[in-house]
Amino acid sequence: MKQTRIEIDWVYFIAVAAMVTISFWAVIAADWTEGLQILWALSFGGLMAGLALAYSHFSPWLAHCFSLVYGSGWGLYWISLLVEEGGTFRERVLAIDRRLSVWLWQVTHNEVSRDSLIFVVLLAALAWCLSYLAAWYSQRFNHVWRVVLPSGLLIFVNVYYAGSSLNLYLGLYLLLAFLIVARSYALSQEKDWRQEFVGYTMDFRFDL
Repeated sequence: MKQTRIEIDWVYFIAVAAMVTISFWAVIAADWTEGLQILWALSFGGLMAGLALAYSHFSPWLAHCFSLVYGSGWGLYWISLLVEEGGTFRERVLAIDRRLSVWLWQVTHNEVSRDSLIFVVLLAALAWCLSYLAAWYSQRFNHVWRVVLPSGLLIFVNVYYAGSSLNLYLGLYLLLAFLIVARSYALSQEKDWRQEFVGYTMDFRFDL
């Protein structure tokens, strides 16, 4: 059954964007390796792509394909800034390709890789995917748990291994997550009321 898109709610989207951004700020603050500062750019790009594609007329599969293309280009640009080999963008991309090939060979031959760039690449892909899907599911379908839980898992794992120094990020995440759940409930109620021709005022969202 085809689902109907919800109305544009900027408060809802800004809360989602803030929640996802905080989860990746926590990863950056943990300082696992160098180069993690690009995660904010990948997260921002994913949120913008998710918002745009959520309100497009593309089918979900086509929208996800576009997201993959956008994310690959956006991520490649930012990751290339971390590569010292080569002066041009093309040379840096080739250097990334070589390092990824070496990593894949090491993985398939049960060898240990110590290239920190691979860790950054994986986190960059995660930043794009989580941010894109958070914006997509919040704006196209209003699937609140698919918005809240993935970022929650990331920040809980990060805080568990990094220690109590990141508790502030966890507290902010939980606050925003509760706000998002409440906002999602309000939107769902409004949708049901419109279908049943129940009268209500727009102050309901703010009051809740």
